[in-house]
Amino acid sequence: MKSLKDIHEGFREQALSPEDPDWPKNIHTDHLKDFIKRHTANKSDIKILDVGSGKARVSETLKPFFPDACFTGMDFVQESLNVALEKKRIDKAICLDLSKPLAQEVQGVFDIAFSTRAMFFLTTDEIKNALNI
Repeated sequence: MKSLKDIHEGFREQALSPEDPDWPKNIHTDHLKDFIKRHTANKSDIKILDVGSGKARVSETLKPFFPDACFTGMDFVQESLNVALEKKRIDKAICLDLSKPLAQEVQGVFDIAFSTRAMFFLTTDEIKNALNI
């Protein structure tokens, strides 16, 4: 099994590499879009957390459907978050340190939190530690 440091370095290299321009065409976010609409109906100022956002390509595909929402990307690779912020895919960024519990100011702040293709890179202990459970 790869160490967290090896995984982090792999994602850091990916963050610095060119993006696939066809990527958004290859992901289906309808189920996520419907879930967000269903659980935030009649609510303004929606706060959405993209856990393990990377460069926030999923948030980018959702943003047009929720123009007034505040999208926050959370990842442990600062370079990916920088790309996401520069391309305006997210409004805010949280660089996560998996060796420490999730900051108190983050807990309970979001209306919706989602993760796509991110959590399976972590061990159960790393997830429990980050979520402080």
